[in-house]
Parts: sequence; structure tokens; C-alpha cells
Amino acid sequence: MVIIAIIGIGLLIFVHEFGHFIAAKLMKIEVNEFMLGLPGPKLFKFKRKETTYGVTALLLGGYVKFADSKGSKNSKHLFELQPIWKKITVILAGPLMNFILPIFLATTVFLIGVPYPTNTIKHTLQGFPAEKVGFQSGDKIVEINGAKVSEWSEIIKIIRANPNKEVEFVVLRNDKRVALKTTLAEKDSIGFLGVETKLETRSLGLVGSIKEGVTWTFAVFKEMLKLFYKLITQQLDTFFKEARSPIGIVSEATQVARESFLDFLMFLSIISLNLTIVNLIPIPPLDGGIVLIFLAEKIRKKPVDASKLAIIQAVGMTLLLILMLYVIFSDIMRLLPQVSPGW
Repeated sequence: MVIIAIIGIGLLIFVHEFGHFIAAKLMKIEVNEFMLGLPGPKLFKFKRKETTYGVTALLLGGYVKFADSKGSKNSKHLFELQPIWKKITVILAGPLMNFILPIFLATTVFLIGVPYPTNTIKHTLQGFPAEKVGFQSGDKIVEINGAKVSEWSEIIKIIRANPNKEVEFVVLRNDKRVALKTTLAEKDSIGFLGVETKLETRSLGLVGSIKEGVTWTFAVFKEMLKLFYKLITQQLDTFFKEARSPIGIVSEATQVARESFLDFLMFLSIISLNLTIVNLIPIPPLDGGIVLIFLAEKIRKKPVDASKLAIIQAVGMTLLLILMLYVIFSDIMRLLPQVSPGW
């Protein structure tokens, strides 16, 4: 399971780098290398036109190496000499791919099938209206206040809209219609019946799965942006507590993978969306920081001095390394109780 988790996390990094690569190719920018794996000893490689493709021994992720003025025969295809819009497009293509990937992963999950609540009662919760009025396991709700219902989404909508109100249910029990009238409870300002429903796995079909995958991705991304903004602006201490290093992410991914492969795919989707947001932070050497430098060059109408750029990137990398070391230490301290022999 650890290997599956590592491969999954590596996929997110590889997809990010593939975004840079494919955008560069579309812009006719020369790419020297595109590798599966982090920079290191190459297990195998092959060359097609000007680009060397291959796999390195460090299989976590991937990388793109653009041609420089020393190794290129055609300077007009160098990344550094491209107009700013091309350079920004190539840089932003990485985070964009991290946003697109969850759409495919979520669509796959919805296509395979996910658990959906039905209108059949699994059991009642003690002390709530359903138990008091006599709902039983296996009852199928077919009517509320004289209106036919067939989906749990319809039922829950009516229940939530009627706190402290009397509602009449009709259920099928052993193929017989049984009427049950009760006053709904109120919980968090909405109506509450007090039942747990049976679940069934449903595939939404190709079109429905794509639609739900897109909807889910945009909804989660929107909520993550709100949470990220809130953490940064109001709860910075919580942000540092909740931040995870690769060690922590792989640990959590391993736990999710043990429980369900489909849950693991959704977990990867969430991590990928998180990478989208993090990479857009305007701090070099993150993609957002690089874009910020390009924009500064455009405004100043001249390149940022190489020595100053090196300092900016060094400071940014130092800050990121300090943060990474902090979250790695936090993850190790958090994981130690799980592996300690109990002394």
C-alpha cells in the first residue's frame, strides 16, 4: 500500500511537469529532457528529435529541462527568449494540469460507481421521531404529505424544510403501505427525522460522470480557496499545524488506499487541487513566483538582473525548505506514537 501511495503522489508531480512539457512543445520551445522521475541516474532513455525521454531511478514525479543557449542549435526556440505570454503559459500549464487531473479521477470514480443513499431505512436513531413513531429497518419511504418520492434527495429536502412540524410518511413494509405521522425534530435549525438509510452503488454513466466530475472538482476547489485564504489571513498557526510534508501525505495516502481504491483516487484529487493552489503562491521558485518575476520584467521592460534573480530564488527556496523541514519534523513527531513499542 505504501508503494501505491508513493506512485499516486508521484503521478501528481509527473502530471504537473507534463503540463509544462506539453505547453512548451505546443509553443515550439525546445525541450532537452522530459523524464519520469526526479533528476538522478537514468534507468533507460531514448531520443526523439531534440528531446530525450526516459525514466530515472528516483521514480517520485518527473521533470522538464529546457534547452539553454549553450546546448541549442536554434536560439529562437529557447525558453528564455520567448515573449512573456508564452513563458507564463508554459509555467501556468503545470498548475492547470493539477486542476484538470481531478476531473478525470473524479469522473472515473463516478463512472465506476459510488455509494448513494436510498429511500430504504437501515435503522433508526434512538430518541428521535423515527424511532418514536415506529419506523422499522427495511421500510421504504414512498410518499410524504401526499406527494410521491423516489429519491433520498427529495426526502431529505422535505425533512430539512419542516423542523418542529408534523409530517405524514407512507412506507412500504412487506409490500404493504403503512402511514406514519410524526413531528420532526430540529437539529442545527433544520428538520431531522433520525434515520440512517441503506446505500447502493450507482454508476452515473459517461455523460453524468463527466458532469459530476467537473461539478465536484470546481466545488472542492472553491471551498479549498476559501479555507486556504482563511488559514493564511486568520489562522496561520492552524495552517502550520495542518500542513503536511511528503512523509505525512504518503502516510495519509497509505491509510486511505487500505480502505478503498476509489477513496484513494478522490484523496489524490484533493491533493492535486491543493498543489494547484500552492504552486500559484507568488513566491519563487513556485510557479506563481516565477510568473511574478516575468511580470516584473514586463513592467520594467528589461530582464531582472541575474544576480538579483538568484538572490530572490535563493530566499524563496530557503523559506520553502524551512517550512518543509518544519512540517517534516511535525509529521515525524505525529507518526512516532503510531510506531512506538509503547515505552
